[in-house]
Amino acid sequence: MKRNWKIILVAVLAVVVAGILAFQYLEGIRVEVYRVGRYDLVESFTEEGVLVSEDERTVYSLYQAGIEEVLVEEGDEVEDGDLLVVLDAEELELKLSELRSQLRAVNSEIAMTRDSLETAEDNYERIEVLYQRDWATKIELEEAEKHKKEMRSAVESLESQRSAISAQVQTVEHRKDNYRIKAPIAGVVVDLNAEEKGVAGPQLPLMRLLKKNEVEQTILVETRVLTRDVEEIHEGQQVEMVFERRDEDLKFSGEVEKIASYAEKDISPLGLEEERVTVTIDPDLNDEINLGPGYKVDVEFVISVVEDALLAPGRALFTYEGEDALMVVRDNRARVRKVAVGAETRQEAEITEGINEGDLVILDPGVEGLEDGRRVFYDTD
Repeated sequence: MKRNWKIILVAVLAVVVAGILAFQYLEGIRVEVYRVGRYDLVESFTEEGVLVSEDERTVYSLYQAGIEEVLVEEGDEVEDGDLLVVLDAEELELKLSELRSQLRAVNSEIAMTRDSLETAEDNYERIEVLYQRDWATKIELEEAEKHKKEMRSAVESLESQRSAISAQVQTVEHRKDNYRIKAPIAGVVVDLNAEEKGVAGPQLPLMRLLKKNEVEQTILVETRVLTRDVEEIHEGQQVEMVFERRDEDLKFSGEVEKIASYAEKDISPLGLEEERVTVTIDPDLNDEINLGPGYKVDVEFVISVVEDALLAPGRALFTYEGEDALMVVRDNRARVRKVAVGAETRQEAEITEGINEGDLVILDPGVEGLEDGRRVFYDTD
């Protein structure tokens, strides 16, 4: 009898648990939704810029190195291109000497290997003639051809090595040239911080140069763009800028005036080394925009605009059966919809197939317990 009661108790508990689960399933899960609409999708990236005066330049070193010689004093007048500071290039000289020694050794080895290749080619041609006359075996011909290919491969490998060393030599020579810091404009030396036996670096201003006899300053904006993004920029391109203020941000536009022809090493806020290119912008500053040199602004570069695109939040997308998908609401139930994605930004994605304008998309498809067919409820506007 006791055993029967245990069976009955287990059965009752199973029914209760099943009832609770069924109730929870029927009650549904609360979700946050977004109604899909059509808008312009703007693909862009933003960099920090700083306002500078065209009539002055702050002089920096591109590299961190010791200062060997300072050739100017506070108040000196200099011409564009005059030598201002010389950095200690002893380490670079040693590196160049080492690389040039390697280059000479590789050139010598290439010459000897080419001689061996010519010998191997002549030998192959000789054995090929003998083979055609049945005076040499096929094995001898194959060995001669193998040796010829090995010599050719060795020459190609050495030439590739020479190219790599030559590229290193050019890089070090270019860096050495930049160790001789010259005046970017004609002007007067002010705020001289460079001292012999001191240290120069990308974050340490050496001095400023002020143009003489200028009544009004011409204000520009300079920003440094990652090499991966600079190909998306062209001279004459319109940009949008924002200066953050306590009450209301100040927004104004500008036009790309100049893109530097070379990249410079920079250190990211995370301490990673990056390659960046300086981009100069001519801002549209009217009398109401009272900003001067040193002010920092956000510069937005627009890469492309997709007009009237059907947009969904990027965080709502997930992968389902190897394809992009969204979770939409149909008759108060969650339904998985495979979709085709077009252009994307960090926040939004263009949906070209799979859903329609006005559909409700579940913003967080990872909600616990959410699955295809599950009842859901949400707040409506």
